[in-house]
Amino acid sequence: MKSSERPRSKKDSVPDPVKLHRLHERLDWNLLRTFQVVALERNLTRAAIQLHVTQSAVSQALRRLEHFVGCKLIVRRGNTMVLTKTGENVYRIASETYRAVRGIGDAVVGSDGNEVGTVRLLTISGVESETYDAFLRQFHVRYPRIRLEILPASSQDIVNTVLQNTGAIGLGLLKNEHPNLGHFLLIRQRYAFYCGPHHPLFGRADIRPEELQTEDFVTFQAEMLGGPLASLVFFRDMKGFSGQTTGISPSYREVRRLILAGFGIGCIPEHIARKDEERRLLWRLPPDEGVAEANIHFLWNRQARYSKAEEIFISMLTETLSSGE
Repeated sequence: MKSSERPRSKKDSVPDPVKLHRLHERLDWNLLRTFQVVALERNLTRAAIQLHVTQSAVSQALRRLEHFVGCKLIVRRGNTMVLTKTGENVYRIASETYRAVRGIGDAVVGSDGNEVGTVRLLTISGVESETYDAFLRQFHVRYPRIRLEILPASSQDIVNTVLQNTGAIGLGLLKNEHPNLGHFLLIRQRYAFYCGPHHPLFGRADIRPEELQTEDFVTFQAEMLGGPLASLVFFRDMKGFSGQTTGISPSYREVRRLILAGFGIGCIPEHIARKDEERRLLWRLPPDEGVAEANIHFLWNRQARYSKAEEIFISMLTETLSSGE
């Protein structure tokens, strides 16, 4: 044993059983909810935003929960937050507790017999689909007392959250399949290059593909190595693009904003860019066949225990998509 190390005592590694006795009767359940969000986000600031509280309040709640449990639940490793073994166990319990509490609303059925509850849906930005919009109208007409809680997120975060069995469902890009991940195609998307009205290439009909190789470009965060839009990066590398990345965002609206402002060219789904083309805000660039396909899927966890409201939403949307309505 190195001299700088000291043996870990039982006190260091094992919580005091006296402190844990009847813990469930003394614990503030809100601490579990806060810990669950921190464990999902792995970031105190993002957790605070989602919970609509200050970062200080999140930090205090985490410390209080660790004090009650008697050991660390989350540790920092560089810039990341990692769950301890106890933290993983508490996170599982916190997630189960949260799902159970959310299910209380499903147990309270009004005198009219209508289903009630909340559906939590994570979604990427820029989802445009007449089929999806029509489904939402039909769903609300049929189940007016089911509340839909829509939260923005990146495709990677959506997939991770759904797979963590938290009762979440989502709309996002799917790069790799997983045995526990249920998915149904929502929108077929073909990405193509566009520039804005302030770009020198705007309005030209004689653009050669090789002219794009030195242009600066705006990218989606999902284009990062290993992300669901990595095929766009692969295309640029394969064609020898040497321009600089002058803007990056996870949001379609912000990528579009930077392209319109003249930061550079960028890849956007063709069906979304069509309206801007008609208004002469975006100009389509070669190649004519586009760059790559990256489709949006409806995602859920096959192993998760969903509430009645969530089950209805999943069943109705998958039925709509499978029928091609």
